[in-house]
Amino acid sequence: MNKTFVAGAVEDCAGNGMEVKNDGSKTKQDSSFEKVKRAAVSTLAAAAVKAKVLANEEEDQIRQLTSALIEKQVILWPW
Repeated sequence: MNKTFVAGAVEDCAGNGMEVKNDGSKTKQDSSFEKVKRAAVSTLAAAAVKAKVLANEEEDQIRQLTSALIEKQVILWPW
């Protein structure tokens, strides 16, 4: 993948995702690997947030059920 722009500022002769500008400096291109990596990080972060929300809901439900069970046991307690 050799790109050379005669009038432009970009040359990519190595094909490694690096751009060489006219002044000789190198800048990293936004490669497809980096896009996939960002998407994976975003997906994992969203999954972690969802898991935390579900865990909190489950914990609240367990507290409610435990309270209801204790209340029933107290009502049925033989005095």
